[in-house]
Amino acid sequence: MSATVVATEQVVLTGNNVELLPLQAEHATGLLQAAEDGELWNMKVTVIPGPETVDTYMSTASPHAR
Repeated sequence: MSATVVATEQVVLTGNNVELLPLQAEHATGLLQAAEDGELWNMKVTVIPGPETVDTYMSTASPHAR
């Protein structure tokens, strides 16, 4: 069995009211701020990280967020 390496381009999607960027390490603080009001990481139906797990979440979610 052989492995194939595929290079991917980082794409930014821009609309009239929103811009979707690839996940980057500098987004960790904003991710935590967005989730802090309801402690979403404590709910069983979400995958929002808490302060203790955000680094692992970020590195798993995107290789570019390391």
